[in-house]
Amino acid sequence: MLLLAVGIADLLRSALLGVVPESGITLSMLGLASLVYYYLRLRETRRKRASELEASESPADERTD
Repeated sequence: MLLLAVGIADLLRSALLGVVPESGITLSMLGLASLVYYYLRLRETRRKRASELEASESPADERTD
């Protein structure tokens, strides 16, 4: 989030001053990519935990006749 904030701040500063952005675009893209990666890993971890929980909650004493 820090990279995204610094990148957006540089882009805004550049827009206000009317100059070419220095590294704001790169920092913004890195920050955005980091947030997407974090979200995807979080979702993967939650799915894995849910499937492990379902496997552990399956009744062990079910009888099939």
